[in-house]
Amino acid sequence: MQRYGPELRADVVVTGLPNTGEPLCDALLEAINPAVIVVADSEYPASERARAPLLERLARSRARVVSTRAEGAVTVTLTQQGEMSVTGFRSPGAGLAGHARLNGAAGALATTP
Repeated sequence: MQRYGPELRADVVVTGLPNTGEPLCDALLEAINPAVIVVADSEYPASERARAPLLERLARSRARVVSTRAEGAVTVTLTQQGEMSVTGFRSPGAGLAGHARLNGAAGALATTP
Protein backbone atom coordinates (compact mmCIF):
# COMPACT_ATOMS: atom_id res chain seq x y z
CA MET A 1 0.00 0.00 0.00
CA GLN A 2 2.93 2.32 0.66
CA ARG A 3 4.18 1.83 -2.88
CA TYR A 4 0.94 2.83 -4.66
CA GLY A 5 -0.68 5.09 -2.06
CA PRO A 6 -3.93 6.72 -3.18
CA GLU A 7 -3.62 5.18 -6.65
CA LEU A 8 -4.33 1.71 -5.22
CA ARG A 9 -7.98 1.07 -6.14
CA ALA A 10 -10.12 -1.90 -7.20
CA ASP A 11 -13.75 -2.09 -8.19
CA VAL A 12 -13.93 -5.86 -7.74
CA VAL A 13 -11.85 -7.96 -5.37
CA VAL A 14 -11.88 -11.75 -5.61
CA THR A 15 -10.50 -13.51 -2.55
CA GLY A 16 -10.03 -17.04 -1.37
CA LEU A 17 -9.60 -18.16 2.21
CA PRO A 18 -6.06 -18.41 3.58
CA ASN A 19 -5.03 -21.41 5.68
CA THR A 20 -4.66 -19.14 8.70
CA GLY A 21 -6.26 -15.83 9.56
CA GLU A 22 -8.66 -13.89 7.36
CA PRO A 23 -8.23 -12.35 3.92
CA LEU A 24 -8.33 -8.63 3.18
CA CYS A 25 -7.32 -6.67 6.25
CA ASP A 26 -9.41 -3.57 7.02
CA ALA A 27 -6.59 -1.21 6.01
CA LEU A 28 -6.41 -2.77 2.55
CA LEU A 29 -10.19 -2.60 2.13
CA GLU A 30 -10.17 1.05 3.12
CA ALA A 31 -7.37 1.79 0.65
CA ILE A 32 -8.83 0.02 -2.37
CA ASN A 33 -12.50 0.82 -1.62
CA PRO A 34 -14.04 -1.98 -3.71
CA ALA A 35 -17.65 -1.93 -4.88
CA VAL A 36 -17.85 -5.74 -4.84
CA ILE A 37 -15.98 -8.46 -2.94
CA VAL A 38 -16.34 -12.00 -4.28
CA VAL A 39 -15.41 -14.62 -1.69
CA ALA A 40 -14.40 -17.89 -3.34
CA ASP A 41 -15.53 -20.43 -0.76
CA SER A 42 -17.36 -23.76 -0.71
CA GLU A 43 -19.60 -25.82 1.54
CA TYR A 44 -17.15 -28.73 1.83
CA PRO A 45 -14.69 -29.13 3.32
CA ALA A 46 -15.68 -26.96 6.25
CA SER A 47 -12.25 -25.30 6.20
CA GLU A 48 -13.17 -23.78 2.82
CA ARG A 49 -16.34 -22.14 4.16
CA ALA A 50 -16.32 -18.40 4.88
CA ARG A 51 -17.61 -17.86 8.40
CA ALA A 52 -20.34 -15.33 9.22
CA PRO A 53 -17.99 -12.98 11.16
CA LEU A 54 -15.72 -12.70 8.10
CA LEU A 55 -18.62 -11.97 5.75
CA GLU A 56 -19.99 -9.39 8.21
CA ARG A 57 -16.59 -7.68 8.53
CA LEU A 58 -16.23 -7.51 4.75
CA ALA A 59 -19.77 -6.11 4.42
CA ARG A 60 -18.88 -3.30 6.85
CA SER A 61 -16.49 -2.02 4.17
CA ARG A 62 -19.61 -0.86 2.26
CA ALA A 63 -18.84 -3.29 -0.56
CA ARG A 64 -21.37 -5.84 -1.76
CA VAL A 65 -20.10 -9.23 -0.60
CA VAL A 66 -20.89 -12.26 -2.75
CA SER A 67 -20.02 -15.83 -1.77
CA THR A 68 -19.47 -18.50 -4.39
CA ARG A 69 -20.73 -21.00 -1.81
CA ALA A 70 -24.08 -19.21 -1.84
CA GLU A 71 -24.16 -18.36 -5.56
CA GLY A 72 -22.22 -21.20 -7.15
CA ALA A 73 -20.74 -18.88 -9.76
CA VAL A 74 -20.58 -15.13 -10.11
CA THR A 75 -20.49 -13.13 -13.33
CA VAL A 76 -19.17 -9.57 -13.33
CA THR A 77 -20.13 -7.58 -16.42
CA LEU A 78 -18.48 -4.27 -17.29
CA THR A 79 -19.76 -1.86 -19.93
CA GLN A 80 -17.86 0.71 -21.95
CA GLN A 81 -19.83 3.39 -20.09
CA GLY A 82 -18.25 2.36 -16.80
CA GLU A 83 -21.22 0.44 -15.38
CA MET A 84 -20.81 -2.85 -13.58
CA SER A 85 -23.33 -5.55 -12.78
CA VAL A 86 -22.85 -8.70 -10.73
CA THR A 87 -25.05 -11.75 -11.27
CA GLY A 88 -25.11 -14.96 -9.27
CA PHE A 89 -25.71 -18.34 -10.88
CA ARG A 90 -28.26 -19.38 -8.26
CA SER A 91 -30.11 -16.06 -8.21
CA PRO A 92 -29.64 -14.59 -11.71
CA GLY A 93 -32.55 -12.16 -11.42
CA ALA A 94 -31.45 -10.79 -8.07
CA GLY A 95 -28.85 -8.35 -9.42
CA LEU A 96 -26.60 -9.05 -6.46
CA ALA A 97 -24.70 -5.80 -6.59
CA GLY A 98 -27.07 -3.90 -8.81
CA HIS A 99 -25.12 -1.49 -10.93
CA ALA A 100 -22.14 0.45 -9.73
CA ARG A 101 -19.95 3.12 -11.25
CA LEU A 102 -16.37 2.00 -11.61
CA ASN A 103 -13.63 3.71 -9.58
CA GLY A 104 -11.36 4.13 -12.60
CA ALA A 105 -12.06 4.98 -16.20
CA ALA A 106 -11.14 1.49 -17.38
CA GLY A 107 -12.14 -0.28 -14.19
CA ALA A 108 -9.96 -2.47 -12.04
CA LEU A 109 -9.97 -6.05 -10.92
CA ALA A 110 -7.93 -7.26 -7.98
CA THR A 111 -7.52 -10.80 -6.74
CA THR A 112 -6.05 -12.14 -3.54
CA PRO A 113 -4.85 -15.66 -2.75
